[in-house]
Amino acid sequence: MFVLLAALAQGQGLHCLACHESVDSLKKYAVEEPEVKAPSEGGGLKGGCGGKPPPLKKWQKLRVSRAFLSGPMGRLGCVKCHGGRDTADFKLAHEGLIPDPSEPGKGKEPVCAECHGEIVKHYEKSLHFTTYGQAWTLEVRSGTRGIADSGGCLYSSYRKDCYTCHASCGDCHVSRPKPVKGGLLSAHQFLKTPPMKDVCGACHAARTYGEYAGNFGYPGDVHWVKGLKDCTFCHKAEELHGFWVEGEKPDSNMHLNRGPKCEDCHSKAARSNEYHKIHWGKVQCNVCHSAPIRHCFTCHTGYFGDKEDPAKFYRYPEEQKFLFKIGYNAFRDEHHPWRYTQLRHPPNSPHTFDWFKEHYCPERAEVFPHFSALPTWKPGTGHNVQRRTPQTESCWNCHDNEEVWLTEADLKDYEREANASVINAFKTVFPLPRWSWAKLLGWAWLGFLGLLLLHGIGTWTGRAIARRKGHD
Repeated sequence: MFVLLAALAQGQGLHCLACHESVDSLKKYAVEEPEVKAPSEGGGLKGGCGGKPPPLKKWQKLRVSRAFLSGPMGRLGCVKCHGGRDTADFKLAHEGLIPDPSEPGKGKEPVCAECHGEIVKHYEKSLHFTTYGQAWTLEVRSGTRGIADSGGCLYSSYRKDCYTCHASCGDCHVSRPKPVKGGLLSAHQFLKTPPMKDVCGACHAARTYGEYAGNFGYPGDVHWVKGLKDCTFCHKAEELHGFWVEGEKPDSNMHLNRGPKCEDCHSKAARSNEYHKIHWGKVQCNVCHSAPIRHCFTCHTGYFGDKEDPAKFYRYPEEQKFLFKIGYNAFRDEHHPWRYTQLRHPPNSPHTFDWFKEHYCPERAEVFPHFSALPTWKPGTGHNVQRRTPQTESCWNCHDNEEVWLTEADLKDYEREANASVINAFKTVFPLPRWSWAKLLGWAWLGFLGLLLLHGIGTWTGRAIARRKGHD
């Protein structure tokens, strides 16, 4: 208690810390959240598509350590950021409480802006904060603008589903992200560089982080294997904080922002061998140097029953596959100039929000009347880069292997029109008919036999004519 008295003046949060630092007090007041069952068990999937919630009890998520008091944020006091009242009365102490002061709301800036104004200004336009990449997709497919702000009946589905993955400053630097039910990372100490597994891996474990760490039965990314286990080695703070967003409009697509490029580190790769010289600028590096990645199909969202109980919210894809697919790059620009790219199928489906249509959009004949306005197979950057892959073993593993290319046979009926600009790239990867060396040699051998046969016939005919002339 002496430490608390020395660090905080009365009214700044003395009583808050007296309770939140005490394990006994937290165990007494912290109410455990009900376990959420999977859809197959009659329950819902609460949160995002990331990893499983961290194995922490509620009291562990709320505990504040005494070490926090020695930092500049600790000396400000709890009430300064979180509001509420500095009183021993449990109910009064939580009146007007702001659980996440880094989250803007009700016309006020997040508390972080007082010291980090420039970062907050940019971050509020970033994909991590706005999740506008998902809103943009919904807007294009539905023909409804402003979904992220107030855009009609789809606003509710966007807020209940897509927006639950958005991250405030505190969701990375103080606590675990919302999709895994939060929980203080280091007993409320502010971390300049968040722990990648608990933060990045919490939201991205289902795909990119899981691929990078080799959690899906395939080798981990070559960079992970060599010890580069921090996402920030490639994804710098400027990118994560949205400093590359141009103008006032938020980022609209994570595949179109100015993320890291292989040549940022491998500056001599373009001329390092004949294969790179041939393909550079035309073929994305991942086309040759990536292993199969996870693809999700036909995702569904909604509630079990009509009551909007968060514990009954569900989100699940009917099908998931590990595939390696190449196709046309439908989003070519100066930062992504290549014609051929690795593809990933996000969980796009005309029926994703059927529950919300029934309850919020009954006047709409279709939720997505313009579903085909965007491809459902999009440029992907598999985070499982390998120097040696089946594609690098032989030219013909791509140039004569239709299995690795997206074709119409890979598409569901409802997405054929949407992917017209992506499929059938296999037909253009080689100017000659798509024959393997075995086929070419086979045809050459048949041609040789044909020439021998013609030679034999010609010789026999010539001799027969000579004999006839001799008799004459």
